Amino acid sequence: MDEHLKQTIANELNVHPAELTSDKQLSDFDVWDSVMVLIVMMHISQAVEKEILPEEMASVRTFGDLESLVASKRS
Repeated sequence: MDEHLKQTIANELNVHPAELTSDKQLSDFDVWDSVMVLIVMMHISQAVEKEILPEEMASVRTFGDLESLVASKRS
């Protein structure tokens, strides 16, 4: 994941980008709810210029899962 997208997601979560480690559970963030999922989906879609489906986000539990999703959309 590029640093700009990571920074954007960190800003949305109101955390420092260093807190976004691969094993970090997204549910640990107070602001992680269904609205935040949609916001993150929008940011990823814009960054990779591809649609992110709700089904794809359903399996995302950690920041590492999110990184893998971004990588798969970029390949």
